[in-house]
Amino acid sequence: SGSGSVKLTASDRSTIDADAAGIGIMLKFGQGSGANAGLGIGVALNDIQNGISAVVEDSTVSAYQDVSLIAESITTVNALSIGGAVNGVIGKGDGFNLAGGGAGTKNLIKNTIDAHIKNSEGQSGPGVEAKNGTVTVSATDDSTIVSDAGGVGVSVKIGGGNALNLAIGIGVAVNDIANNIYATVDHSVVVGDDVEITAHSGSSIDTLSIGAAGALNISTGKSNSLDLGVGAAVSYNHIENTVEAVIKGGSDVTADSGDITVSATDGSDTDRTLINADAGGVAISIAIGVGKGSRAAITAGVAVSENTVRNTVKSYIENSKADAKGALSVTATSDAKIDSYSLGAAGSLTVSVGSGASGAVGVAYVGTKNVVENTVKAYISGSVDETDDTKPGIQAGSGGITVKADDFTEVLAEWVGVSVSVALGVGKGTAIAGSVTVVLAENTIDNEVAAYAKDSKLDSDGAITVEAISDHNLEATGVGVSASLAIQVSKVPISLSVSALVVSTTNTCLLYT
Repeated sequence: SGSGSVKLTASDRSTIDADAAGIGIMLKFGQGSGANAGLGIGVALNDIQNGISAVVEDSTVSAYQDVSLIAESITTVNALSIGGAVNGVIGKGDGFNLAGGGAGTKNLIKNTIDAHIKNSEGQSGPGVEAKNGTVTVSATDDSTIVSDAGGVGVSVKIGGGNALNLAIGIGVAVNDIANNIYATVDHSVVVGDDVEITAHSGSSIDTLSIGAAGALNISTGKSNSLDLGVGAAVSYNHIENTVEAVIKGGSDVTADSGDITVSATDGSDTDRTLINADAGGVAISIAIGVGKGSRAAITAGVAVSENTVRNTVKSYIENSKADAKGALSVTATSDAKIDSYSLGAAGSLTVSVGSGASGAVGVAYVGTKNVVENTVKAYISGSVDETDDTKPGIQAGSGGITVKADDFTEVLAEWVGVSVSVALGVGKGTAIAGSVTVVLAENTIDNEVAAYAKDSKLDSDGAITVEAISDHNLEATGVGVSASLAIQVSKVPISLSVSALVVSTTNTCLLYT
């Protein structure tokens, strides 16, 4: 380029908007026995895997002003899946009644964003040169997944007869971001007023999964019934990116009048790498009977959430030379957050007027696991002048030399587990109520953060700073409730009520430097 700039840009903007819904409705009126079912299922599957590259390889480039290699990706997935079912039976009859609603969404973003200069050496000068400007090698990724899954099942039985009534609602969300972002100068000679080698990743997952079930049975006359309700919500979310900004392979990089910047970042203080996950499993069952017979209502509310951030962020100069007339900086920064909320709730109510047994059981389970295991490194290694061991491999002017690794990590976890059961009997019989709530919560921050210079010779007119900073915040809060009540009103009342609450939480913060 005789008097202008050279700019090579590779850009991708991929978006998926996907909605899926399945609705099932079964209604029956009048007498008759048999099996009745309403089913609704919605599933959304989305996958983005791209390669984006801006490359100068085995070539020379010279510009009067700037030389820019830019690879960028902005990827978005919006997914909604709904499954709903209603089963309604009104009238006398024996039978099996089912309402099942299921929803699932699975989303994957797996891109490689690569900007590099490789094997670029002039015979008597630089391979890439910006005579009066900046040499920029930049790789940037911005990935977003927004996914919601909701499954709802409702069963209603009104009338006499023996019946097994089952309501199920299940919502499942699985999300995964696994990108590679590279900005590299490899075995090349690069000269500019300033030289900037930057790799940046910003990833976020925002997800909601709901499983809800409701069962209502109102019977008269001689009737026996068992009413079951299960609401389950499952959420699995994973971010695992590799972000690297590198000068390596015997490269020689010079900033004639300004700065050399080598920077790898994952997230920022205004745009953090984020998993925001909410999961709720709720089930309610009500059985009311007037007349001879036994009745039981059993419910289970289940919420399972597992969230993981496991990124590798590296910025380094290795086995290469760098000379900045201003400042030289090698920095790696990670800013990550997990924010999760999990709810498991179950409620059962049985009312029986007449001879017979009444039972109510509620079970709530919450399992939540949040893990951040990042590796953040900034370093200079093996950087010497191989032609003259008295000269430094890394030089800077009054701006100094900075090698810095920063890690900012936050985990906020909140959970609620509630189970309530009530059994009421009037007349000859027995009332039994039981409730169980189990909560298993595990939260871990286990990062490796390092900044160093080794096997290198550094010279600077300004300060030389090598530091690693890690700032962790882990907050876990929860509420667990288990309550049961059994009342039998008769000449010889027999009632039994049992409640159990089990909570196990583990919170761990570790740091390796």
